[in-house]
Amino acid sequence: MDSMSKPKGFTLIEVLAVVVILGVLATIAYPTIGLLIENNKKDAYISSAKNLSSSARLAYFDYPNEFLNGQITVEKLSELGYVENVVKDPWDGIIDSANSFVKIDSKTREYYVELKSDSGYNINSAKISEITRDDIEVPIS
Repeated sequence: MDSMSKPKGFTLIEVLAVVVILGVLATIAYPTIGLLIENNKKDAYISSAKNLSSSARLAYFDYPNEFLNGQITVEKLSELGYVENVVKDPWDGIIDSANSFVKIDSKTREYYVELKSDSGYNINSAKISEITRDDIEVPIS
């Protein structure tokens, strides 16, 4: 065996350099990934609101008398079989189906949705055709 051959492996400096680079990359990526996850959850919440609006449209033609003051609760939509019992929001909060509803403006025929959740993420009377992430009330942490 040749005593002058190079030892195999990495030096401590090389390992430290890789760890520092990975740390910098993680520091940059972490907030971006968190924002992506939050936006995906908001998009899922908006999708749920739009689905509730579609269900309310169907229910309105079958059961117009169930709409008190032009609105129907998520609880009533579930009882009538138009939606499954909505239990959780994307943040693992429980939806208050008795106080969450879809409202129809009788003049414009526009649909509005209001979703209440114990997670603090709520949609307050947003016009379903124009709903955006900004319409979601975010809890103060």
